[in-house]
Amino acid sequence: MNVRLKKVLIAEDDLAQKVLWENLFNGENLKVDLHWSVSCEEALKMIQKSLTENSPFDLIISDIFLAGSGTGMDLL
Repeated sequence: MNVRLKKVLIAEDDLAQKVLWENLFNGENLKVDLHWSVSCEEALKMIQKSLTENSPFDLIISDIFLAGSGTGMDLL
């Protein structure tokens, strides 16, 4: 079964993991529009913008500890 995600947001402040996520989602059977955020506040703005543009994220992945005052739990 091929799962095709259209739009994915990853909230992660460790930019060293960006290559890992890009390799994971840019596999042979996946076509993903990957977006990256390093803080809860930035991720919330991206989510709100996607909703106002009628283009919501299909999947949101968040680390627990993020840059800024909010956490991944706050985001969820």
